[in-house]
Amino acid sequence: MKTERLRATLCPDLYYVARVAHCEAQLLLHLCRQRSIEHSATLAAYVWSSGVTNHGKMMADLSESNPRAATQDVERVVVKLVHGTPLREALESEDHTFSDNTTDLKWLPQMEEEIKKAYLQLRDKLSDTVMQMGPES
Repeated sequence: MKTERLRATLCPDLYYVARVAHCEAQLLLHLCRQRSIEHSATLAAYVWSSGVTNHGKMMADLSESNPRAATQDVERVVVKLVHGTPLREALESEDHTFSDNTTDLKWLPQMEEEIKKAYLQLRDKLSDTVMQMGPES
């Protein structure tokens, strides 16, 4: 972060920072849609900011049962889940910010399972594609 500030200070007209909210999660959803894979409803609700269940409502629900967990803590856990880190390990890396009680984790366990399924289906679809495109014998 310090390097970004330095660059922005030295080159204010030349340097811009573009951030995509929930980038990793959006990329996973895009891959699932592109490959006709049933995507994670929980992850989709987390990424989208409108609808019956949306990011704000999900964050508020989790914060109620985990008052020490800030939005950034939850976002780091979700990024770790998308990267394949098991939920327990992702939560432990957050220095006891989250409750040990599984019911207090609300939608996180469901999201973990849906992400695992999506990755398995993606792996199968992509391995089929690679095999079809491989060299002919």
